[in-house]
Amino acid sequence: MLKFFLVAMVLLIPCQAFAESYVWFTGTVKRVYPLNNGNFIIIFNENSALCTSRPSDQYHNVTVGQANVTAEGLKAMLSTTTTAGVTGKKLMINFDKDSASCFVNRMQLIFKE
Repeated sequence: MLKFFLVAMVLLIPCQAFAESYVWFTGTVKRVYPLNNGNFIIIFNENSALCTSRPSDQYHNVTVGQANVTAEGLKAMLSTTTTAGVTGKKLMINFDKDSASCFVNRMQLIFKE
């Protein structure tokens, strides 16, 4: 049993070194920047201390194939982001802080606090 545990640990440790580090950020949407390939970028009025994409007007990328985003998920997130921008409600995103593109994994629209 101990041998199995040690083998499992040795195999899993390298996976942890390359795992994404997702963090939450909440803000109000300043701009939604759709790209010609269907992906889009969210720019918030506020900056996240953990997103290193740009010093100002940080780009949080929603991209199919990155951060486990599917085409269906991207459409739902675009709708959610647009709704947040139009209504002025806060949008909470979960993004990869270790990526210079701050790839978004999921999000929540906050109606009431």
